Amino acid sequence: MLDKQILQLDDTLLYGVEVKFYNMEVDIDENLESCHKGLYVIGDGSGVTHSLSHASASGVYVARHIISSYSLKTKNLQRFSA
Repeated sequence: MLDKQILQLDDTLLYGVEVKFYNMEVDIDENLESCHKGLYVIGDGSGVTHSLSHASASGVYVARHIISSYSLKTKNLQRFSA
């Protein structure tokens, strides 16, 4: 089941793997991006969040960052191609 993208807009917000690391922290930047470009570490796996609400908020934060980064790239591409 994890090898397929699942999207169900009616009542499901997020599918993910639950990973528990205690007292571990992954090297991430201020946008929760790892040293591997495009790999973001959110939720409990980052070692930064400590509650369900923090884990959820980190996902929203990263999603907003990715959307804003994509929007900037798209605007720059349109500007250079004109």
